Order: sequence, then C-alpha cells, then structure tokens
Amino acid sequence: VGLSVDWRPGDTVVDAIGTPRSGVRAELRADDGRSKVPDGEVGELWISSPAVFDGYLGDADATTAVLVDGWWRSGDLGVMDNGRVRLAGRSKEMYVRGGYNVYPAEIENVMGAHPTVAMCAVIGIPDPVFGETGCAFVVPAAGATVDPEELRDACRSTLAEYKVPDRVEIVDSLPMTPAGKIRKVELAVPAG
Repeated sequence: VGLSVDWRPGDTVVDAIGTPRSGVRAELRADDGRSKVPDGEVGELWISSPAVFDGYLGDADATTAVLVDGWWRSGDLGVMDNGRVRLAGRSKEMYVRGGYNVYPAEIENVMGAHPTVAMCAVIGIPDPVFGETGCAFVVPAAGATVDPEELRDACRSTLAEYKVPDRVEIVDSLPMTPAGKIRKVELAVPAG
C-alpha cells in the first residue's frame, strides 16, 4: 500500500515495486537497520507512514521485531533504481553460497522468462563445501520439455556464476497457499 507502481518499458510484474505514495517514506536499509544502502545495492525495505499498523495484538516480541522508531521492517529486499524500488526477494529467502548473498527472486525472474517454464521457485539447500547452494524447482509450460542445463545456461547469460542454481528439479506442481503464493518451506524437505 505504501508504494505506487509507475510502469515503464522493461518492467516486470514481479520486480517493479514503485515509488513511495504521498505521505509515505521508504528507505532501503543495511542489515544493521540504521544505515541506508547506496543506490544499486540490496537492502531491506523500511516504510514509515500514518498507515503503518500499531503492532501485533498480544505479541510484543513480534511487534518489536518489525516496528522500530515508527518504521515498519517489511522483510522485502529491494534495490533503488532511479528513485524507484525494485524487488530483490525476501530476507528470509536469501541464502549464502560460498560467502555470497543470493536472492532467489533474481534467479526466478530469469528462469520464469524462459519459454519452457510455467512456474519456478528457488531455495538454498545445505552444501558441505559452499554452506548453501541453489536448487530450482521448475514446472514445465504446457507441452514443453525443460532442459535443466539450458535453464542454467540462461541464468549464466545474465547472472554471476555463484547465482546459477547447482540443482534443477523438474516437478509437476509447486505447493501453493490459498492466496496463490508458493510455499517454499515445503520445498525444503524434498530438496534437503
């Protein structure tokens, strides 16, 4: 509710969040929550506005975790791009591969644009060498055959090598919430 999308050529539904609405302040902050990140770097989206909620009923700990000095910590990760916020993922979904932060939404955008892919989800799975590596779960488009190496090559064409998923699992469907969001927590069990 705090941001308004002003669509521009090249925008995709999944990554263009927009600019703050009137009366709303939005900042992308570093992990410490105090400093803003420079344009082009990933930070957590913090929002301040009269519309920000007062807290969780009967849960002071949860309230303290997301409300700080009148600012709401959204848990969304974004990048500031010419005054507009672009979605980079969720802080809980980020994984660390060999010391590098990997944001699944970035990979999902590339794979999801491939013509053989109907839907995909990327998670981090434990790895004895790198700590975590990427595993992509891919639902093929109707009548299409998905080639995992072709998808990995598509990722290599636009992403750094450490972001390319080490594993690609072809699945018939992804677990979904009633609201239509992918339940990534359920993907962690078979991948592990």
